[in-house]
Amino acid sequence: LANRPARFVPSNQRWIPVTTRFRVLAYNSDAVSPEDLPASVLDLPEHTQFEGRVGWTPAYSSFQDFVTALRATTSRDTARTWLNGMQTLNPKAWASNTPMVRALEAGEIDVALTNHYYVLRLKYGGAEGEYEGEEEGEEHEEEEEEDAARASAPVEMYHFEKGDLGNLALVTGAGALRASDQSEAAHRFLRFLLSERAQSFAATQVNEYPVVPGAPVPDYMMPAEKALKLSPEFELERLQEMDPTLELLRNVGAL
Repeated sequence: LANRPARFVPSNQRWIPVTTRFRVLAYNSDAVSPEDLPASVLDLPEHTQFEGRVGWTPAYSSFQDFVTALRATTSRDTARTWLNGMQTLNPKAWASNTPMVRALEAGEIDVALTNHYYVLRLKYGGAEGEYEGEEEGEEHEEEEEEDAARASAPVEMYHFEKGDLGNLALVTGAGALRASDQSEAAHRFLRFLLSERAQSFAATQVNEYPVVPGAPVPDYMMPAEKALKLSPEFELERLQEMDPTLELLRNVGAL
């Protein structure tokens, strides 16, 4: 694993990054102009025109990662103030992102805080990158195939200003158990995850960004270098500090 990507590798080197995803603000382009959206995600609560028209997923891991990063890079009070401000917009909560993005397409909401690949999956197709709960089960697979690729869907991604936490880069990761009696096989698998074949699959089939420099992405995806420049620098190891985030989300009534 000597050739593993340097960016996002934790200081303890106990796991490797496998793919990258970015937080975005998705919006219904039939209802919203990007000029009307805030420069920073922290200013979203001030946009009262979206009262009752905002979607979020407070029980979802990537959203909780975002709140953890907000708390870590500012303060608990700032995170609480932002969450309370969001609550005044009377946001609609979903357990997972796919139905939320569908609701955005249907015009049930105007904007939604999500990961970039949910928008791409709606418009261009792609496999489910992670388990999201019962509503994403086998009984919905046929429906999802029919809905998967609609490039003309009125759903677009909005990126906040460069370095804003609303553009936060997150990663999937993998590692080998120290106590494993299959260490050699585990490391072969980890090497495979960083291979051209696996990284290409992540980009073309799941719409996530490869972590290996130079790995190609579909034409409809923003170049990885540009997306990374939009994201703030953040030590992903700090995302382990999740308990205070969950407590905060409960205290403000988001969970």
